[in-house]
Amino acid sequence: MTEYQQMNGTVQDTPESYESARLEDSVVSLLTQELQITDEQTIAANLYRKAAKLFVNKKFVECYEQCDQLKNVVTTLGREGKVNDEIVTNTWCLFFNVVDIILTKGQGNATLERELLSNDWFEQLYEMDVLVDPKLVYLLTLIKLHNEKTNLAQLRQQVEMYMMRLAGDDTTSQSVTELHELYLLELLFKMGEFEEIEHMIKMDTHLQDPDAVLKKFQEKKLEFERQEQRRKDDAEKKRKEALAKKKEKQMANDRAREKQMLQELEKAKEVSIGQQKKDKESKALKRYSQQSSRTAFDIVKQKLSFFMHKNTIMAVFMLIGLIVALKANPFMINPKLRRWTRAFWEKLGSTVEMALKVTYM
Repeated sequence: MTEYQQMNGTVQDTPESYESARLEDSVVSLLTQELQITDEQTIAANLYRKAAKLFVNKKFVECYEQCDQLKNVVTTLGREGKVNDEIVTNTWCLFFNVVDIILTKGQGNATLERELLSNDWFEQLYEMDVLVDPKLVYLLTLIKLHNEKTNLAQLRQQVEMYMMRLAGDDTTSQSVTELHELYLLELLFKMGEFEEIEHMIKMDTHLQDPDAVLKKFQEKKLEFERQEQRRKDDAEKKRKEALAKKKEKQMANDRAREKQMLQELEKAKEVSIGQQKKDKESKALKRYSQQSSRTAFDIVKQKLSFFMHKNTIMAVFMLIGLIVALKANPFMINPKLRRWTRAFWEKLGSTVEMALKVTYM
């Protein structure tokens, strides 16, 4: 049972017959008051009775449709003085009750939510010639606070507008006190105006027990701070867990990448060893093939070439010795070869002489 259902005297979960009797008795009291009952008031009372029965029978959508039309009618008739204020107040209370139930059950449509988020209902209440019952402002404010899309700044402006009109009234009824507590402990609290709340509690003359309200505010603030701290701790814990999971995943990826690299290196090493072995075998086969196809002359030539390469200086001296021997035995060679030998010897002698001079200098 919601707070505003308690205020309106409507208990949703009690037996339907009992509630129906209570509502009918309420309507009868409206119809038998001392004021002269006009035709419009009789019609309004009958329509209210039908809407109340729909509410008791939990036909909330039909009740909403009935009240949505009825509230506009009784508001207009109320401004004209054709119905009393009690019918207007009861109709709006029933309307706010059924609106909250429909929205809570998720049976509302976009039009209903759009009307709730607008200021149309506040404006309708404030257009009345008389000051509306604070219970209506309380109910409407409470319903709006239940909706997360409500513009809290606009809601505060509407409530403060009504409270300014109440400022000239010295009487402090239970409804006025509850409205002020709702404004301080719910609306301003939801907006985070903690310092302003504490100051206004001490200055508010409409509160019957400011000390009790202040204590309630301090307890609520302490609980809010604890919840905020728990929320921050949970968020930090989740952040650390996510970071640890990310780090663990990164390490697993690094290990997998390192393992893959080692496998690739091992595979490349095996391929390289295999290639080297294959190249070595290929070279050996090539050498064997070359050796098997060489003649005896090629073998002698290779050996001689190797010998000459290793003993170049010895070969030079042997050549010089050969030339000297040829020079010493001119009869062993023909004249043409002798001339060539003599020229070579003279050139070699001049080269050696020049080298000695350079070395001496």
